[in-house]
Amino acid sequence: METMEKIPVFLHKKVFQKLFRISEVANLKKEDYMLYQKSLMDKWDAYSVLKTAEEKGMEKGMERGKEQFVKNLITQFSFTDEQAANAAEVSVDFVKKIRAALKRKK
Repeated sequence: METMEKIPVFLHKKVFQKLFRISEVANLKKEDYMLYQKSLMDKWDAYSVLKTAEEKGMEKGMERGKEQFVKNLITQFSFTDEQAANAAEVSVDFVKKIRAALKRKK
């Protein structure tokens, strides 16, 4: 395996491809190995930042959606705070804040 430049056709299975990648990394010089590790860390950091941003965006979007849902329950269907909280699966305090904001806008 040490002398092979590329994977032979009969070894094109995932397990052999992984084995070749591992051997390539194991044969790197110290400087190249350090650069490889740094690039992996950069890649993982970027992935983590992206996933965190996606999750926070989803949370914000869900909260806005729930806020709009509660507004509709209050304005269109005259739900009480408790009814709106149960229907939207939010706290009564959340509904009270929305109701107060609606009153301020009038």
